[in-house]
Formats: sequence, structure tokens, C-alpha cells
Amino acid sequence: MSEDIDFPDTAIYRFEIIAKGRLVDDIGPEMGLIIDGEIKDSVFVNTTTYETFTFDVEVSEGTHEFAIGFYNDYWDPDEGIDRNLYVDKTILK
Repeated sequence: MSEDIDFPDTAIYRFEIIAKGRLVDDIGPEMGLIIDGEIKDSVFVNTTTYETFTFDVEVSEGTHEFAIGFYNDYWDPDEGIDRNLYVDKTILK
């Protein structure tokens, strides 16, 4: 998922992503914060209930593409195992 955002100033912005995951072998989904196609930071979402994950990222003034990545998808239909990332919302401060 991605969205273009207009940043009024060059500054460090706080991205709060409220997310949870479906774990496989006790490993949650790896979620990344991406600006203009560049991974700025990532975290493993090792919780099955919604929690806030905070990223402080410097972004220059102007319009930039913001995206959330999910890097370690896993699916085994024979075992009924499926790792997933669920994002409730993103707050930009």
C-alpha cells in the first residue's frame, strides 16, 4: 500500500503505524516504512494484538510516496500456516 504525502517542511516526522501480525513459528511479519521506494526502517511485528510501532524519519519538503512493506510472507496450504500483516492505521506527526 502506498500514498503520496505533501510534507510542508524538511524535518524529522514521526510515523506511528498501528499493526498486528499472524505469526509463523513465533516469527511475526517484517514491516518496513518506505519513502520514495527506499526502506527507511523495519521492525518485526511479533504481536497478535494491535500495537503502535513508531518510526522517526527525516523527510525533505515536497511530495513523497509513503508505503508500508511486508517482507517475509509465508504460506503453507498443507499445514494451514499463513503469516500476515494487518495495519489498522498510520498517524503522521
